[in-house]
Amino acid sequence: MYDPLDTCPVKPLGVSADLGECHFRLPGGREVTLPTNGLHKLRIIALFQGDTSWLEQHFPIIRETFTRNEPFVVRHKYPDGFDQAEAAEWLVAHCARAGIVSNPEPKLAIIA
Repeated sequence: MYDPLDTCPVKPLGVSADLGECHFRLPGGREVTLPTNGLHKLRIIALFQGDTSWLEQHFPIIRETFTRNEPFVVRHKYPDGFDQAEAAEWLVAHCARAGIVSNPEPKLAIIA
């Protein structure tokens, strides 16, 4: 059985003990931590380093248009990006399945 996790360029590593953060490994090997509730579309695009092809393949948004060509109505379907909510849910779920990360790397703080 095919598992999308096998081909995903971003690897879910786990969640923090309070479930407030997800940990990922990027394609280049760098590990990042993101808030569980902060996986909005732009952050997901950044997580995938701008390459949304995998996301579009696994979480497509399918648009439909209809044209009238008497006596028929023709239905056209075409892909239009990726579904952010579905992608975020999948990423968080796979982090949770990976388990709790016991010793995440220390975070950098920006002090203004």
